[in-house]
Amino acid sequence: MERIAKLGIGSIPIPCFFPSVSGAAKNSLSPLEHLKVVMAMRYPHFLISAYDIFHATRKDRLDIHKLLERAASQGQVVLMDSGLYEKKWLRARSWPKENFYGTLRNTPCHLAFCYDNPNPKGSTDQIASAVTRDLTTDQKKGDMKTINPLIHAQYPADFPVICSQVAKRLNPALIAVPERELGEGVLAIAQTVRSIRERLNETGQYYPVHIVGTGNPLSILIYAACGADSFDGIDWCQTVVDHATARLYHSLQLDFFAHQTPYGSDPKLPYLARAFAHNLVFYLEWTEKIRRSIGEGSIAEMIARFIPPKTLIKFQELLSNNGSSKTRRGRGARK
Repeated sequence: MERIAKLGIGSIPIPCFFPSVSGAAKNSLSPLEHLKVVMAMRYPHFLISAYDIFHATRKDRLDIHKLLERAASQGQVVLMDSGLYEKKWLRARSWPKENFYGTLRNTPCHLAFCYDNPNPKGSTDQIASAVTRDLTTDQKKGDMKTINPLIHAQYPADFPVICSQVAKRLNPALIAVPERELGEGVLAIAQTVRSIRERLNETGQYYPVHIVGTGNPLSILIYAACGADSFDGIDWCQTVVDHATARLYHSLQLDFFAHQTPYGSDPKLPYLARAFAHNLVFYLEWTEKIRRSIGEGSIAEMIARFIPPKTLIKFQELLSNNGSSKTRRGRGARK
């Protein structure tokens, strides 16, 4: 199955990373201030939460709308999340579907995730049917056709079957799954990602897989090698990345790595803006390196340069069993 070169609206090269603009980020900036950093950097695609938009002050909401309109006008792709992540981590009592639908109808965005069910019940077929039914309702009430499934399951082993069934029923632009539910540890998650990719490829079309909550560069590398295509996370605004090693450090340690980008030591920028701009430069370069390695067939060599040596053999075994050419190449590629 040939891996498609682009994702969704705006022809986003894949693999790609969507920096998440979220009120659940652990720093002193508001969602609007995070959005301003993303806009200033002209990062080509990003995720924003419907929950944060709805609960912003009237002034902030108007400013967010203006920025999103500008993003669309200058080619940036906006992906809207349902907001259930913020509801959970901000300990909100409720987040009604109607508020999500209203925000979706009135906010400039290109793609969105459905109002997902984090605790599905029943068999894999019943869960797939529920996702199909609920997403169709979301598209109608949110007045948006490009809403995509965000799938949950009771067990990691259930994801490949459910994703395949949902793909056949909905033919979505992409299919999202949450990293935290795919297994215990990066190796187990990578195995699940590989299984999802294999089952989706059996449909005869290429359905991009989005991993929700993955912002760690090494995890992005591993999952991309196993068939994942896009990612989102808040690591970009909670840590500082070392461009040389792709390792994340405490946000107060920018001084160690500031020399790696023009933004890191720019005295005209506030500290957090410098750190986040430094990180956004990295994510663009990092995903480009991954794309190039996949295209050249050297992804295993890239993994060997960055993964800790004592665990490298386990990932090499996984890739050997996986075979990047096996999971990505074939006939019937989705265009």
